[in-house]
Amino acid sequence: MMLHNKSLVIIGGTTGLGLSAAKAFVREGARVVVVGRNNDSVQEAAKILGASAVTLAGDATVPGTAQHAITTCIEKFKSFDGLY
Repeated sequence: MMLHNKSLVIIGGTTGLGLSAAKAFVREGARVVVVGRNNDSVQEAAKILGASAVTLAGDATVPGTAQHAITTCIEKFKSFDGLY
């Protein structure tokens, strides 16, 4: 697995291309924190991605959203290896 034990944050990761990337990263062994604006899509992404993911509701245009996701990644997975 190419991403085994890597911890990644994906902004816009609950739908479309972002969700596809999140699925691929998890399949390759990564743990992910995904951020999406819509609560329904955030909950659906949590079901799809399973235990290797933490989902957060947030808007990337709001200052602090990315930092909150990175902090969550470090708290939950003890590392942060990249942002998508």
